[in-house]
Amino acid sequence: MATEETLRIHINPQNRSVSTAAPEYLEAWTAALEKRRAEIETELRNKVESGELEIPVVNHVPGTVLKPGEAMQTTAEDALRFRAHSLAEGDMQNWAIMRGIGMVGVAGGWDHGRAVEYVDDPEVPFLGFKFEEAA
Repeated sequence: MATEETLRIHINPQNRSVSTAAPEYLEAWTAALEKRRAEIETELRNKVESGELEIPVVNHVPGTVLKPGEAMQTTAEDALRFRAHSLAEGDMQNWAIMRGIGMVGVAGGWDHGRAVEYVDDPEVPFLGFKFEEAA
């Protein structure tokens, strides 16, 4: 049961009919992922440089088989980029949900235990969203 008020998300009505395979969706999602990854990479780099965070590097012994993902973490720079990409992918899981992508006939639902209601708003840019201001 939700403990907070319903989250009302204003979306462009056209967002509802967008396919996640549509070129415009893929371009927008990829651009958002790249932007978020760059932001996280900067945050992580600052934390590493200040000594606040240590990102482990995979020490590869020639002749041994690496596990999936390990080959992308054999240098400090690659390990940092791999971590930034993984964190950005996690952030992007909500990208389509917040925009109502593919939500034809769906008025809302539940997200992390909170009720969500979509409000069609043609003033919101295509593939955009905005939260309804508290009254």
